[in-house]
Amino acid sequence: IISLIKHLKQLINHDVRFLQCDNAGDNLVTEKLCLQEGLGIKYEYTTSNRPQQNGKVERQFATLYGRVCSMLNAAHLNKEFRNGLWAECAKMAANLDNL
Repeated sequence: IISLIKHLKQLINHDVRFLQCDNAGDNLVTEKLCLQEGLGIKYEYTTSNRPQQNGKVERQFATLYGRVCSMLNAAHLNKEFRNGLWAECAKMAANLDNL
């Protein structure tokens, strides 16, 4: 994530000031690295196992999941192909969402 933050700074001159994360503990290393790099990012943590606090993101994930399933169902693929193409289909659905 640090390389993404630096890339955004170089590409579009955008400073990331806040990152909101769940309080699962897997972000502590990233927070420590951001402090060491002097990026000045403030981490905000939500309560663990409370998706209600991330309502917008949770809805976007559900919508993306629904689109991926719809795309795979419309293609009438067997289970092996569905499993193999899941990531590509999710990438395409995300790209369409970002248009």
